[in-house]
Amino acid sequence: MRRLKNAGVARSTSALVLFGARLLQHYEREKAHFGVLDYDDQIERTKSLLAQPGMAPWVLFKLDGGIDHILVDEAQDTSPAQWDIIAGLAGDFFPGVGARELVRTLFAVGDEKQSIFSFQGANPRELSIMRQTFKTQAESAGLPWDDVPLARSFRSVEPVLTAVDATFSSERAAEGVALDGGLGRPSQTRSDR
Repeated sequence: MRRLKNAGVARSTSALVLFGARLLQHYEREKAHFGVLDYDDQIERTKSLLAQPGMAPWVLFKLDGGIDHILVDEAQDTSPAQWDIIAGLAGDFFPGVGARELVRTLFAVGDEKQSIFSFQGANPRELSIMRQTFKTQAESAGLPWDDVPLARSFRSVEPVLTAVDATFSSERAAEGVALDGGLGRPSQTRSDR
């Protein structure tokens, strides 16, 4: 009986994989036919463009002389490919004074505990990695760097925050939630309401 069930599962799985493969082939043909890109295509092509030697400065030139400020909102949901794009665009922010005498800024706001876009490749640990990467680059160039923890919540009320604090008060419960050893750990986030 078990072998019969296993055979049924294998047959169903095989049909599903075949259907999925054909659906993806049809999807790719339709994109090519209409000359359109989806979200992932745009990210991959931009990353590829900026990775080519000398291309990032050209892109910045085409963007009216460069980018002076980069804001990454919901940075915990930024995928590694998206971080590569940001790093490419911010490439001349840190080595020192660029072609223009202007201090450029990179501002990223995010909370690893709120990451919800893993289906798009987001990895909340990447926020910590990139924070350290950009911090090292800024300090090496003699530029100021500020890590500004948000110790107040403007989105919730005290009873909700107290319940969350209680839930994650043990080290075991906090594993995988507070990735950098304490950012936003229990009793550090308070409501302003």
